[in-house]
Amino acid sequence: MVEWQTGTVLEWANEAHEIARAVAYGQLAKGNPAPITEDYRRQAEAAIDLQLERAGVRVAWVLDRALK
Repeated sequence: MVEWQTGTVLEWANEAHEIARAVAYGQLAKGNPAPITEDYRRQAEAAIDLQLERAGVRVAWVLDRALK
């Protein structure tokens, strides 16, 4: 988890964008609006959980640094 605290906010945003593009948007069915199926949700769940975990670690790190 320490490696999640390295980099810049811009790098973190780009990382999140790439994951969203590959996992979320890349697997989304065609249509407007695109249907969110149970299979789609299951496939994206691991990436969502990982991103939420990273976000928690990064917010804690930023707050810790700001409050020192």
